Amino acid sequence: MSIMENDATLSLLAFDERSSKGCRTLRDLESGQVGLFQHDFIKIINSTAFGRLVDKTQIFVTSSRRKSTVRNRMQHTMTVVANTIYTAKRLGLNVELAAAIAIGHDIAHTVYGHLGENVVTMCTGVKFCHNIYGSILAQYFEPLNLSYETLSGIYAHSFKDVLAMPNDITPEGILVMYMDVIDWMAHDPDSLIEFRVADLKWFPNVFRINEWSAKDRTSHWTEELIRESLEKGRVSFLDCPEAKEFWSAKTLIYSDVYKKLDHRLHKQALIDIFEFLQKRLVGKDPVIAFDMMTDSEAMDLEQRMRNSYGKDIDLSEYSFTRLLPDLPDGQENWIDFRDPDLGWGDVPENARY
Repeated sequence: MSIMENDATLSLLAFDERSSKGCRTLRDLESGQVGLFQHDFIKIINSTAFGRLVDKTQIFVTSSRRKSTVRNRMQHTMTVVANTIYTAKRLGLNVELAAAIAIGHDIAHTVYGHLGENVVTMCTGVKFCHNIYGSILAQYFEPLNLSYETLSGIYAHSFKDVLAMPNDITPEGILVMYMDVIDWMAHDPDSLIEFRVADLKWFPNVFRINEWSAKDRTSHWTEELIRESLEKGRVSFLDCPEAKEFWSAKTLIYSDVYKKLDHRLHKQALIDIFEFLQKRLVGKDPVIAFDMMTDSEAMDLEQRMRNSYGKDIDLSEYSFTRLLPDLPDGQENWIDFRDPDLGWGDVPENARY
C-alpha cells in the first residue's frame, strides 16, 4: 500500500476542538464563527509581535547584509506554516490547530535571534527561552487570549526530546516541533554558504549541498517523517535511518558550523543595549523591551548610543517601548520568564473567570 493510500491512519489521533481546555479568559465571540484554532491563527497573524518577525534574525542580522536575500524570522515562520499544513493534511491531523501553533511558534524570538537569548541569559543570570516567553507574551504583554492547545504547542516547540514534552502536548504540537527543525536544517546551509561564512566541507553528506536545494531537503525529510509516523501510528521522526542521520547532522551543524561563527561584535552591542535599557527603564522589566526590539531598532540604538554616549536618547521614539507604560512597576512584580504559566489549563473552564 502506498503512503498516499494510507495517509489518514493518524486521523484518530487528531485533536478534537471540542476537547479543548479553552482560553484563559472568556472566549472571543468571533471564535464561534470561524473555529477556536482558526481564530487563534487570525489573532497571531494580526499581532504586533508577529509583524516584527520580518525584521528579526534567522541566522544573519537582517540589517547587516543584503536585505533582499538574507532570510528573516518571518520567512522561516511562513515556510514552517506551509510545510506543517501540508504534513498535517497528509497525516490526517487537525490542520487548524497545527497551523495556529506554527504561525505563533517564534513570536517571542529576541532581537538577533538566539544570540539575543544568550545575552538575556548572561545579563539576568536566568536562562531565557523564546518558546517559554512566547506563552508569556501572548498571555500578558500582548494578550491574545489564545487556546490552551495553541499556547502549549508554542511552549513545547523547542523541546529537544519528544519524551520530555508535557503529557498533554497534542500530536499537532509535536509535528510543529519537527517541522521547525526540518525548515532551518533545510535552509540554513544555503544561507551560510551564500554569505561565505561556512565551507561546503563543513556539512555532512546528509545535506547533499551540491545536489539538493532547500526545497529538496524539506521534501525528503518531510516524506520520511510521514512514512515513519504512519508506520508507528504516532507523529515521529526519530528512528528511521534518515531520521538518525538528520539528528546526527543537527548535532554536527551546531558544534562544527554555528560555533565557528564570529558574533563578538553583535554580542557586545546587545550587552551594551541591554545594560542601557536596565538603567533607563526604571522599574520596568528590560527583558520585555529587549525582546520586542527589531534588528533595525537595535542597530539604530547602538549607533545613537555610540554617538551620544547614551545621552539625550528618547526611547519613546522606538516602538518596542509602547507596551511598557501598561506594565506593573517594581521588580517584585515582574513576570517570571522561566514559567509558561499554563497551570490554568487544569482548572475547569467555567471556574476560571
